[in-house]
Amino acid sequence: VLSSHNASIPTVSTAKGPDRKKDEFIFAGRVGERDFQLFKQVRDEAHRFARGYYELLHRRSVIKKEG
Repeated sequence: VLSSHNASIPTVSTAKGPDRKKDEFIFAGRVGERDFQLFKQVRDEAHRFARGYYELLHRRSVIKKEG
């Protein structure tokens, strides 16, 4: 989409593939090992944050039901 609009913006995305393998990334261009490790850390932190937030919401809903 970016190239179809002549936009030259470095972009990285990650998604779980059909096999749900954890460390599958697709990059446009060359990426060094340090960059790859950073992407993994960012992905893992985002996942940890999302799980923590979900658990917080779940605890709140359980407390409301009991109260």
